Amino acid sequence: MHVRSTFHATNLPVAILVAVTLPIAGCGQGDYDSRVATISQVIEIRKSQRAKDLVSPGIFSLLDSASKPQGIRFQLPVDFVGSTVKSLGADVPRAKIPQLDLPGFCYTLEATPADSPEKPVPAYCYLHAVSKAANPTDQLKQTIKQQVAAIDPAADWKPVKANLPTSMIAMKGTFEFEVNGMTENLPGVMAIYVVEGTENIGIIGWRFHDTPINNLKLGNGIKFGMEVASPDVPVAPMPAPAVP
Repeated sequence: MHVRSTFHATNLPVAILVAVTLPIAGCGQGDYDSRVATISQVIEIRKSQRAKDLVSPGIFSLLDSASKPQGIRFQLPVDFVGSTVKSLGADVPRAKIPQLDLPGFCYTLEATPADSPEKPVPAYCYLHAVSKAANPTDQLKQTIKQQVAAIDPAADWKPVKANLPTSMIAMKGTFEFEVNGMTENLPGVMAIYVVEGTENIGIIGWRFHDTPINNLKLGNGIKFGMEVASPDVPVAPMPAPAVP
């Protein structure tokens, strides 16, 4: 099986890239720097607007199989929110991420992207959590990488800019998907994120059918949602109003 390690955001429009990289005629260096800064701000605003369209506005808390918070939260892609999303336990075979044996299984979310062009191929979010004290992060990542190497020897960890130390390893290949009750081998994208909380480490895996619309919408939704990974701190209740 031939696979390649690719998982990234859609490229910015060529016009924007040209505007950022080429000097602006008829202006001094100060004006040029000011305009480039403004363009950079515009890019960030557009990225933020695109992110809002691709992720759920709510915050998703990572829970274990007993519904205990693991101290990590992030945002889900819009396709993973709604009444059609299924929660799969350990007794469901497709709840386990294929070809890998990850520790700390919690449960799995199964969703069918709304824009599936030809047939309803499900996408998955695999949720795992382990104790940070018992599982050093570097050792955990090395164990995962060794397993991933059997699928894609070139795949490696990349840092993710988030509010918690986060890394991601990803690959493309051929994976089994259950479509209308039948198992099919289809091109897919798989990415695994390791998020370090205060006491626990979240291992969040994603897998979906490799199509242009999925890469654009779901792939970027995952990217934006994981970039906001942060500590899941309980919100203190509002104080009772003073008695007059």
